[in-house]
Amino acid sequence: MRMNLLSEMHSVQLRDRDGRSANVDVKAFQEQDITHVFLSDPPAVGASSVARNCAIYITQLVERFDFSIEHTQFYRHIYIPDNGSLFGHFNLTWENEKLIDYTFSMLNVVDEGKKMHELIGRSESVVFSYSQMKNISVAG
Repeated sequence: MRMNLLSEMHSVQLRDRDGRSANVDVKAFQEQDITHVFLSDPPAVGASSVARNCAIYITQLVERFDFSIEHTQFYRHIYIPDNGSLFGHFNLTWENEKLIDYTFSMLNVVDEGKKMHELIGRSESVVFSYSQMKNISVAG
């Protein structure tokens, strides 16, 4: 069994493209002025929810956590025990704060995977509040 680099992710409640409630595992790291956000399917869900709903999930995460679209990178994390942590990168196109297009590519395990491992090791973990993860409005 190989190492899961993101074994301690946080479950965030979102809405899928059909409007149903969905949980997505999320972990974010801050390095200088860039926030790196990793999305993963919870083990009970299987490995397709993030793939099917990535555009709507990313849009909700940007809004809920107030991520800067200019300074945030989004990745998909897949853990396979025999292979360890695998990563893919979302290339996003925004227009007036609205996600209009994206492409996705898996990162190669050797070079880019090593860079992800180093990034996770040297970056500071972003802390989310309970209300952000559960999308609870707090009256001020």
